[in-house]
Amino acid sequence: MEPVYLGEKPNNKKEQILDLLAKGLSVKEIARIVHTTEANVYKEKSKSKGLFVRRKTRSDEMVMVAGDLDTSSLPSGRLKPDGNHHYPYLNVPDLDSEGIKKLYSEFKAGKKPPDIIADHGFHPEVVEKEYQRFMQMNERDIDVFQNRIISTIIKRPSKNTKPLLEKYKTNRFLTANELSELVRLKLRDDYELEIEMWGLDKHSYLPRGWSTIRCKSCNENEVGVIVNPTFGIGKHILEQYNNYICDICKNDGNL
Repeated sequence: MEPVYLGEKPNNKKEQILDLLAKGLSVKEIARIVHTTEANVYKEKSKSKGLFVRRKTRSDEMVMVAGDLDTSSLPSGRLKPDGNHHYPYLNVPDLDSEGIKKLYSEFKAGKKPPDIIADHGFHPEVVEKEYQRFMQMNERDIDVFQNRIISTIIKRPSKNTKPLLEKYKTNRFLTANELSELVRLKLRDDYELEIEMWGLDKHSYLPRGWSTIRCKSCNENEVGVIVNPTFGIGKHILEQYNNYICDICKNDGNL
């Protein structure tokens, strides 16, 4: 059974290319027959998704997959692959279902493509493309996103976040509302900690517009007080403490 093109009888170059691709001819042969360039054949080949079907008879079976013509499963071998244009000198067998399972198990374990190729001898092009597919799948996986967020929060739990973190440890997941609440609590904890550092750390980064009271003698920031001079009370306090001298300078007699 020859491959079947879904459409009218080929009457232009595009349809001729598709028809000849389905018959298993090489890109070079098709370009010669249709009187076009090999680049144009490759372009039509890449755009040929969904134009082929599977048809089964008693004597033969043709299998087509979206994007490329896969002829490896044909018992009769009527359709011949064009060969590996990127690695023509590698004699590496295709991956079966067990090989794919092993490959993705290694991806999930965190191994990188070069290590997997070195350990198992899988085809480099297959490993590279499947690794890209694996990464794309993970980018759309909400569980991976959730685990990444929680992995940072769980390192420094607080009394506010602990109940939801314990629930995550038990169930291995949180609902969307629970995850949102956990993030909100974490942000509040971080905000409160930052505010505490403003008053305790002389060198802490202050929000825009805020200032500390400085010692006129040593020019060091005083801990425990931050003011915003853009408001009346803040400006008044800074002016009042314009000649402030810290206790250390007073006791050392630096005046």
